[in-house]
Amino acid sequence: MKITGGKFRGRNLKVPKNAHIRPSTEKIREAIFSSLGEDIIDANIADLFCGSGALGLEGLSRGAKTAVFIDSDSGAINTIRENIRTLGLESQARGMVMNVLHLRPSKFESYGIIFADPPYKKRYADMLLLSLQKSRWHGILVLEHEAEWRYKGLDFKLLKRLDFGDSSVSFLFREIVANTDSQELKKGSDNG
Repeated sequence: MKITGGKFRGRNLKVPKNAHIRPSTEKIREAIFSSLGEDIIDANIADLFCGSGALGLEGLSRGAKTAVFIDSDSGAINTIRENIRTLGLESQARGMVMNVLHLRPSKFESYGIIFADPPYKKRYADMLLLSLQKSRWHGILVLEHEAEWRYKGLDFKLLKRLDFGDSSVSFLFREIVANTDSQELKKGSDNG
């Protein structure tokens, strides 16, 4: 597998030896980053359910400032760490072995762009969105999912959807979540 663009374009990436990991194809990655355009530059990104880490590594190649890679498969994270070292990105990237759905929602708040490619047919996409809704996170969620899945909520705005046969990618945007405590304080001070 190769990086498709940016300063590491054409560099080979090692892929984890796990039959359950299905790396995003070059076609899908090119379409994702073409859609993001300059939004990736200087962004702090997270690659959740990262598998091969191709999306996060591609993001770093195209100008993202930092990246965190999270997956429950330790073999996948070890391979990603090896790719990080090979590309000389140790100061910009780190990998964590953890179930994404067990992260505290506040852990997402420092990332402007989140890439997520959860296992299909297990409702993980819906569970991730629910977790993000419990946080103050705002930004762009690039969610790869099975073609039948549709976003049905109100917290996110669907910016774009790309279809690739059995797979689709939805670009979901969430605006800054208002701080209700400070709004209440402001209301109270206006009355007195």
